[in-house]
Amino acid sequence: MSDVRAPGPGTIERCIAAWQRAKAALEADGELAADEQAIAAALDADPNTVTPDELLGRIVRAITFAESREDESKAFVAAMRARQQRYAKRAEYLREELLQIMDALERKSFVAPFATASVRAGTASVLILDEQALPEEYIRTRREPDRTKLLEDLKVGVVIEGAMLSNGAPTIALRRPRALAAPIEETPEE
Repeated sequence: MSDVRAPGPGTIERCIAAWQRAKAALEADGELAADEQAIAAALDADPNTVTPDELLGRIVRAITFAESREDESKAFVAAMRARQQRYAKRAEYLREELLQIMDALERKSFVAPFATASVRAGTASVLILDEQALPEEYIRTRREPDRTKLLEDLKVGVVIEGAMLSNGAPTIALRRPRALAAPIEETPEE
């Protein structure tokens, strides 16, 4: 026997409305077609002809698919940032070596097929010898709320002008079985 009661008409209406909002938001997403069709395919159903559990299952699948792609994108961005830093270091090292060679050859410029290299005078910059010794007028400070302390004090009832305790909106937590911890693959439209 199932603990799930059959939904009433009002509940069905709310479910269909939520489904239609999700579908409309995805249809308005101009990048969806260029990104992934799996999300659109997961929501491509008539909410009047499938069971509420089928609707929920399709949305959960779309969420897990999108979150898997988000994780992959984060990893890709991290890898590309590391690659960017490697290239920047290589270019800086090569610039230093080029400057040394041009200095040794007493050359002020060199024309190469891809660019012209020129030695130019350095620009003025500040070298901080002792930050603690600097006068206050040369120190920038940034006013930033200590959210951790604010939360602690507000939770115990301290009244703080300019802040108040707020209950967050309900959220959905998804736990994937170990077998599904790997990225969810696109499936052909059913």
